[in-house]
Amino acid sequence: MTNTFFRILTKEEYQPTRCIDGIIVILPIQGDLTIQHFANSTTISDEIYIINNKDIFTIKQNHKSLMLYITSDWFKNHDYVFFDYKYSVNLIKSINKLKQLMLKIAINYINQMPITSNENYIKQMVEVIATEGSVDLETAENQYKFLFYGELSQILEYINKHSHEKLTLNALSQNLFTSKSNISAQFHQNLNMGFKQYVDSLKIAESIEYLLTENSTISHISDKLGFSNSASYTKMFKSYIGITPNDYRSLNIKDKYLLMNYEVLSEDNEQHLKTVLRQQINYYQENIERKIFIDNNKVKTKQNFELVTQINTVEEFKELFFIKIKGKANINTENLIIYVNFGTGTLINNLSDAEIGDMFKKIAANNLHIAFKIQSLEIMDYIERIYVQVVERLNYKKSLANGDRGIIMLVFDMEVIELKEIYRLILKIQNKQFGLRFGLAISCLLNETVMFKTLESQIKRIGFDYLFIDNAHLEQPYLLEDSQHLLLKNILEYQNIEKILTQIDLSYSKVIFLNIENHQFLNNENDLSNSAPLIIETFLKTAELFDGMGVNLYFSRNSFNAIHIFDENGFKTVLGIIIGQIKWMMNQSRTIKDNYIVVENEAQYTLFLYDWRVFESEASITYFGDTEVLIHFEEVAEQSIRLIKSEKVDEKNGNINHIINRHIREKYNWTQELLKEIEDHLHTTMRIIEHDFRKDYFKVNLGYDSLRIIKIFK
Repeated sequence: MTNTFFRILTKEEYQPTRCIDGIIVILPIQGDLTIQHFANSTTISDEIYIINNKDIFTIKQNHKSLMLYITSDWFKNHDYVFFDYKYSVNLIKSINKLKQLMLKIAINYINQMPITSNENYIKQMVEVIATEGSVDLETAENQYKFLFYGELSQILEYINKHSHEKLTLNALSQNLFTSKSNISAQFHQNLNMGFKQYVDSLKIAESIEYLLTENSTISHISDKLGFSNSASYTKMFKSYIGITPNDYRSLNIKDKYLLMNYEVLSEDNEQHLKTVLRQQINYYQENIERKIFIDNNKVKTKQNFELVTQINTVEEFKELFFIKIKGKANINTENLIIYVNFGTGTLINNLSDAEIGDMFKKIAANNLHIAFKIQSLEIMDYIERIYVQVVERLNYKKSLANGDRGIIMLVFDMEVIELKEIYRLILKIQNKQFGLRFGLAISCLLNETVMFKTLESQIKRIGFDYLFIDNAHLEQPYLLEDSQHLLLKNILEYQNIEKILTQIDLSYSKVIFLNIENHQFLNNENDLSNSAPLIIETFLKTAELFDGMGVNLYFSRNSFNAIHIFDENGFKTVLGIIIGQIKWMMNQSRTIKDNYIVVENEAQYTLFLYDWRVFESEASITYFGDTEVLIHFEEVAEQSIRLIKSEKVDEKNGNINHIINRHIREKYNWTQELLKEIEDHLHTTMRIIEHDFRKDYFKVNLGYDSLRIIKIFK
């Protein structure tokens, strides 16, 4: 192949470049490679990396890497729309195939084979990237601010929105209220290029889309992009591309190339690379995509993770405690904290003395762990009187003190009660040996970090059992600004909140994060409460920073839109279907991989296998087909005939939307008897089979946005 498509990069650094009219696929074959993508630097080793159309990148600290420039024509010639999408390598399942094809192209390049020898390889790469890796443009561009722009976020967003206008440093300075010298310095510092080069190259990149997808005249395109006239546009275009816009329109696919400061390979280098490339081709041919060895689980995580069910209204509380509805109230409360997320005074004002006494009886009889939110000290005398009566009548004092008859926690809200008053009351209660536990709602302190640091030692000295952070009461959800258009995987980085918590020593208490927002998918009507893979990812990411998390028992339009077990009509969400199994998994010794979790005990291996593609796109289900996953044992001694229990959750299995669509659910009022009857049919789909691992892998077809829970018995 000639030097238009493909290069083997051996220099340590390459100049900043904008990808124009195509994508760039990069694969390091020796050593690490650091790529600065806009303002974000990433180091990769033996991984495919994709630079999208119009992206700025700089190659740094390179040893030996392969780079393929695939122009938009390749997509168009194989009936794929190019300019409406960006492409994410994280979505692509056939990574090894891409690597094999890149290596084959590299060998042909070294052997100076004609371009035609690589056409089939490039065609196959285009098919993989277009069918497996495409993300619609709006979704992808919304992520760029978070992923790549860094300190230049505001400036680059402004340029993107006004790229069809005449852009100058003076205009930017006036609109963004910062000096021209500061803007200019930021471009050189963060992008390694000047403001003018950035804007001019962006306009050229955008003009190429018009040249190739419209029949507009050069004059019309130049007007659309804010040039003073067509001559100035043509002059700039030729200075960047080397030919005029009209000539580029008719340019052959094989004559397009990317302008970079390339080098010429020596003969010694070529011979050495041939050996390396052939070895790697053989390696990727022997390694199957998406293969899981279930007994390779030596790196394990063990954590006691608390699940908190939030009750937000008196009506919800009464339904849970006093209405005997098996379909709703029959919830497995083991290792579960019931959190009354409103003032206890409000609750008591709406309950009779008899109901309050009955409540304490139910707590003891069912061994419940319940937390009451205290927003007024006056209410404590009343709670104490009723509580003492019940404890003495049932002779539960010793059992409650040991936690054998339920656990009652008082959670004091620092937003309305001073810490010194809380401390006095705790001392008073502790002297009476009621066996109560104590929590502190500290959301207000995360909004006032200086105050948090000041009170840190006092909070630590009191020794609260639990600290509660309520997302609904933070100034920004997750303390992450402008998360509306971000993928959930980015929001769950908890970036800003982690910065605060790492400055404070909270190791003396369990920290619980309440009100995980019910994230809406970016491209369809689905939400977090009904996406099994995203639910699991939410639990895993939250557990990296917190000791527990809170979900709503019921959805309510009058409460914060948190993930919930039941929707507003009383139907279980996907979260409600799988919450028991997730709660079990989160308190086991487990091995966590990219998109699966393995729990091993004496009786079985349990595999939680979930679709990773929904993390990257949150797209409509019509985009993706099933992907095959192969499960096996690495140790020969483990390869035998095994009994397997397989459960499935997806758009049809364990999903109320498949039984009754949302419109019908919202149209009617549903009796409790009918809700119970429907719930009996709402569960994971289960199969029990036998498989001989001595003969073959166990094959699983994993659907988009689906979860498989697979138990392989020993």
